[in-house]
Amino acid sequence: MLHHSATRSPQKPALICGDQIVSYEAVDQSTDALASWLLQEGLEPGDRVGIHWCNSVEVVNLYFACFKAGLIAVPVNNRMKASEIAYVLGHSKARLCFSQPALAPLCMEAAAGCPDLQRIYTKLPVRNHRLQRALHYPRSLRIV
Repeated sequence: MLHHSATRSPQKPALICGDQIVSYEAVDQSTDALASWLLQEGLEPGDRVGIHWCNSVEVVNLYFACFKAGLIAVPVNNRMKASEIAYVLGHSKARLCFSQPALAPLCMEAAAGCPDLQRIYTKLPVRNHRLQRALHYPRSLRIV
């Protein structure tokens, strides 16, 4: 449906979030790239990806990218406590989680109870499919 809208009305606004206005074409292209990146990170269709982020363009991109890659998006409410986040991520067996930078400390605290969680990202990858890896977390969990 997104691709259809991008083909039919590429420059029509798909998202309006604050001062950001993003066209259907831009959303379609960015989510294709993000879906490809997620699969290059080693995820496979059916894997789960936590999304711990307030409403934004990034969240829309993450959801559409997960759908395009055949991944299961796991919403994590931004008002949850660390123990609740651990429950959601642990029981869903999320392999990756995208956490808004301001929320990341709670997600990092929750990670100890999530054996399947491999990485927590605090930003989406840049357009050239490379992320600048910054922080590392004990027990091979990477916070990026």
